[in-house]
Formats: sequence, structure tokens, C-alpha cells
Amino acid sequence: MFWWYLAAALLTGCGRFAFDEHAVDGALADTSDASPVTVCSPGAAPSSLKIAGQTFQYTNFDNTSAVVDTVMVHETFATNSQTTVSDANGNYIFGITTGGNPGVLTMDISRMNFFTTHISTDTLIAADQIGTRGMVWRIGDAPIWNSGAMDSVYANAVVPYSAQLGTLNVAVRDCAGAPVAGVTVTLTPPVDAMGKLFYQASDGTAANMSATAMPFTHAIALRVPAGMVTIHATGGGKTFADHTVLVMAGMNTSITVIHGQ
Repeated sequence: MFWWYLAAALLTGCGRFAFDEHAVDGALADTSDASPVTVCSPGAAPSSLKIAGQTFQYTNFDNTSAVVDTVMVHETFATNSQTTVSDANGNYIFGITTGGNPGVLTMDISRMNFFTTHISTDTLIAADQIGTRGMVWRIGDAPIWNSGAMDSVYANAVVPYSAQLGTLNVAVRDCAGAPVAGVTVTLTPPVDAMGKLFYQASDGTAANMSATAMPFTHAIALRVPAGMVTIHATGGGKTFADHTVLVMAGMNTSITVIHGQ
């Protein structure tokens, strides 16, 4: 993900957050294909499940993080939609009745003066999703970035930021949710002529241009055309299905998870 550049933002004085105001920046949006195609079978779902974690900001290259409180969190699971606000410790939780059926899950994380984080996945959800704020991001973790941090992302990648283009972060996992190294990712449409698609290096920086690497296994695309974008992934000894997401321009960043079998 982007924890490596948020550290740079904080070190250069760009990562200051405002805690006195909070609201949704822009409309909440479903960032996934309505019917995700995946090589992984989710199996049956329990009659109820929960989505829980903390809202936070990354503060260092090693994924050290700090809670951001009173952040709005919106989830949609199948036809169920709920909104809550994280507490003083950044904690939030949703209880969902599934009827025994897995469902498409999307999340939107928003706070005034921050980019809205849109989270989606290429597989149906059939189990609890609990964030850990660990080194490796997982569904349930709810990170947000402000404008200073996003500016630092682009500056560190030597890419000029454009409010007319989007930012896409692709987490590459196996069917059990473990990181998968050695995977290359391409996009249709691709980043624009001044953009860049890279993979986090083992130290969290943008130095890796080859394929996903441990421990993070994220591909990050800067200056993605706004609209529907299809992700293609190969390698790592896995088979992946193409996955299409909605990438939004302006004060938005999209995180999506793709799974290989």
C-alpha cells in the first residue's frame, strides 16, 4: 500500500491531520464489479458475520500506524448497507445477517480533509473480516490519507499528481488471504503517459518495478484514468481472473484485493 510514502509525508511536514472537522468527502460509491469473477470459491457463509477494525494513518516505512478517530465507515454487503463512525480509539464494527449466502463487500472510509478510501475485492465474502493494523494490510483495516500525504506519494514516485486522474492500489493474495510474490499486474486502460505502475519493495518503498514482493505484495498505479479499470495479473505460481473496478478521480484512492489459486 502507501504506507511508505505517508512516512515521507510526515517526515517532510506534509502529513499533518486536522481532527476538528469530519465529514464525507464526496459520494460513497461501490468500487467493484457487481458480480466479481474469481478463481477462489468462498463456500457457504455463516448466518451472520462481522466486519471490524480500526481507522488509522500509516506513519513510517515499516507500517507503523496511528489511530485516526471519528472517521466515517460505510459498508455494503450484498443488499445490506450500513454506516458508522469510528470511536476515540479508531474502532468500528458491523454485524451483518447473511442468510447463509456469501456476498460482494465494498467499504468507503472518509473524513473531512482526507481522501476517501474505497475498498473492494474480487471474491465473495463468506467469513468475518477483521483488521489487524499489521505489517500486511487486510480487509477490515481502514487507512486514510490526506492531501499532503498523497502529494508526497506522487513526489516520491516522481509522478505529477492530477485531480482528473485516479490512484489504484492492488493487494495480491492467494485464496487463503496470504500475500503472493512474483505477480505482475497490468491495467486496461493503463496509467497515462506521465503515470507509473510499480510494486512495493521489501522495505515498503517504490523501488520495485518488477513484480510483487514480500511482505506487502501490492501493485500501485498512479495517474489511472477515471472510470472502469480492468486488472490483469499473472505469475507467482497462481491463476488469476481479471477483475474490474471503478477508479475515481479527485479526493479518492481505491484499494482492491485480487486472489490467485
